[in-house]
Amino acid sequence: ATITTRNYPLPTTFKQSTKTATVSAFVVSLFCMIACCFIPASFAVFVVKEREVKAKHQQIISGVSIYAYWCSTYVWDTVSYLPTALLIYASMFAFSVTAYTEGSGGGAVFTLFLLFGPSTAAMTYLLSFLFVSHSTAQVVVMFFNFITGLCLMIVSFVLTTIPSTMELNLSLRYLFRLFPSFC
Repeated sequence: ATITTRNYPLPTTFKQSTKTATVSAFVVSLFCMIACCFIPASFAVFVVKEREVKAKHQQIISGVSIYAYWCSTYVWDTVSYLPTALLIYASMFAFSVTAYTEGSGGGAVFTLFLLFGPSTAAMTYLLSFLFVSHSTAQVVVMFFNFITGLCLMIVSFVLTTIPSTMELNLSLRYLFRLFPSFC
């Protein structure tokens, strides 16, 4: 004796597939944001460490202009970020995340990843002046980027899902975009 079952589910509606795609895109962006929290922390370590051990002071006394110091640090941090950005973008293609790789979303995400490094380096340099210990700077900058990215992303997502707060979210996104980890 055998039991045979057949299952013929109804096709998903446009609303269901849109909601599934939105949640999937949110989860991917959440994981990317968590991974990208480590990048600015690495930028902060060297800047604070050079100030902590007086290496920056020694370079300035030796004749390096302050502009050359900051420009070279900025260029190095931006260029060292590029392989990471390209690997993250390639992994989106490898796992077929269509919301971030096809259509206008693909170009926007690629541009976003290219601009994240320079913007987060600038923000990290501003935050680095608050610290005298490189280890404290690393932990706090990582935590700051994690909290601003995670909290603001969840707030924006929740405001988008509630119909009465959608318009408020559209206004608040301009404020949230001041933080690179939100973008």
